[in-house]
Amino acid sequence: MKKSIFSKKLILEGISQIKVPGLIFLIYSFLVAILPPVFSWINYVKELQATNNSYNIIMNYNISISQIGLLFLQNMYIAPFIFCLILFGFLNSRKNSDFYHSLFCTRTKLYINFLVSILFWLIMIIVFPILVSGIIYILSPINFNPLFIVYLIFTILAGAFLVTGCMLIAMSITGTVFSNLILFGLILFFPQFLAYTFNHCSTSGLYIVNENTLNFNILNYNIPVKIFTTIFTNMN
Repeated sequence: MKKSIFSKKLILEGISQIKVPGLIFLIYSFLVAILPPVFSWINYVKELQATNNSYNIIMNYNISISQIGLLFLQNMYIAPFIFCLILFGFLNSRKNSDFYHSLFCTRTKLYINFLVSILFWLIMIIVFPILVSGIIYILSPINFNPLFIVYLIFTILAGAFLVTGCMLIAMSITGTVFSNLILFGLILFFPQFLAYTFNHCSTSGLYIVNENTLNFNILNYNIPVKIFTTIFTNMN
């Protein structure tokens, strides 16, 4: 009989090993999910009591996806990075690596179950706080589109999963935290740099072809890089 590749004990062990940073991110996420809509609701009530013009006040309290999403970006960039470093940190130590590889389970089984533990915490710190924030905004008199919540959840989750994958690839190839970080950055950013360079060189050499014609820009499919470059561009 073929054994299952999933192990409840390994998944729970992985969840336990990263529970401290997981709880820290979870508490922070609920704070940034609850406090902004509550404060917006309080300010709305104060202005309503002062002016008695609910229509104008409601029009001034339009919430966009960017206002909410920026508060959860640490769950996309920092949380997966820390979870991977802690749970797969044994790959950076020969002694710890030998210990894990001597366990009863295969390397594939160990990888998959520890990855499930990381995905569990990512879902916990992303989905539930954003849902709570969305419910508060929906119940409040503030103008808010509920579809923002669905879009935000899938965007942050997709970005966090991509960061997790890039980090795990980097850790499987290199053997130190510094080299993990360098290779992680190359895996995440270098494909977009190559696409942009090729696109720019091609369109600058062929004046009858524009960037939209070649369409080698993969930025729309790389959510973490797209958000990072957008923020950096707006700062300049």
